Amino acid sequence: MPVRVVAAIFIGQSPREDLVEELAALLPEDVELRQVGALDPVEPEQIPPLAPDAAYPLTTQLEDTTPVIVDERWITPYLQSAVDRAHTEGAGLGVILCAAPFASVRSTMPLVRPFEVAREHVARLGARRLLVVVPAGDQVEAARAKWSATGASVEVLVARLAEGVEPVVEAAAESEVDAVVLDFVGHPPDVVLELEDALEAETDAHLVDLGRVAAQRVADLAAEDPASGGSGG
Repeated sequence: MPVRVVAAIFIGQSPREDLVEELAALLPEDVELRQVGALDPVEPEQIPPLAPDAAYPLTTQLEDTTPVIVDERWITPYLQSAVDRAHTEGAGLGVILCAAPFASVRSTMPLVRPFEVAREHVARLGARRLLVVVPAGDQVEAARAKWSATGASVEVLVARLAEGVEPVVEAAAESEVDAVVLDFVGHPPDVVLELEDALEAETDAHLVDLGRVAAQRVADLAAEDPASGGSGG
């Protein structure tokens, strides 16, 4: 049966209209988009401080927009519960709107993971030299590890696109990379387009934005029979 409900699943609390803007615009009109947060049932005081040995710190926010940082290992069971809850409540397709791989999270419904989709896209481009852009310094090593595991040569740049795209363009030009990967889900679409235009004008690098490629994959799957394929779990 065609997908009638798509679940946008966050590592923080819902709603997150900023994270679903692009996806909502791409979905067929007859498909309902629901938002589910891994931290929806969690009180703020239950969220532990980030441990010094956190392997993959992830930035998200609570319903009142308070920012929080959680480790991938700590949030994974809550994310699994959110995925299960979304499926139980009628979703036929889910997307985890986060850059972390979350390889251990499973589901019997198709489950789109932005990192997997972006990795496939990079492979189709034949890109072997990557500039991976992350918004925070504590994400550098995790980003380097997961993208280096693809066999590519990886440089990691810490940059906040909201403050300007020029540092990313300059780094891409200096390094002569094949692709710039935005290893974050949540960049505003207009900023992504601004960066893409600048890269096209000044470099030969392709732009791979995790949020954009994931949204397109979800929209494609929602328009067809979900049993035909996708990044299932």
